[in-house]
Amino acid sequence: MTKRNGFAINSDLPENYFVTSLKQIAYGVRAASKYRVHADIRLVDVRCGLRLALVGTAGGTIEEMTAAMAQVSRFANEIAAASGEQSNGIEPVNMAVGRLDQVTQQNAALVEEASAATQSMSEQARALREAVAVFRLGGQGMATA
Repeated sequence: MTKRNGFAINSDLPENYFVTSLKQIAYGVRAASKYRVHADIRLVDVRCGLRLALVGTAGGTIEEMTAAMAQVSRFANEIAAASGEQSNGIEPVNMAVGRLDQVTQQNAALVEEASAATQSMSEQARALREAVAVFRLGGQGMATA
């Protein structure tokens, strides 16, 4: 066995066979390197694919959020419209309640006037009885009050 360039060479093998073996080893190393590069590329592809899947999922989630926000916006618009309708409906009720209050106050004033008129008529009736009591009717004597 002889040593050449740090390799032990079997002198029984022709040198050309040794060179061919070294070339095949170098080719194998290059192929392994390429395989590693291809494996790395596949790994990057897988990672990119996962990231793309995550981006796709995030995109779907964002679309769902956008749809939900649109629905919330529609609900808010419906609530605003219903509030406007309610406000428009309350206005006539408020006006009717105000009118009822006015009528109630007028009725209270009329009751006070009627009470005062009743009192006055009662006093006038008493005075009239006293005035009429002085007259005799059909042979009766003077009535006293």
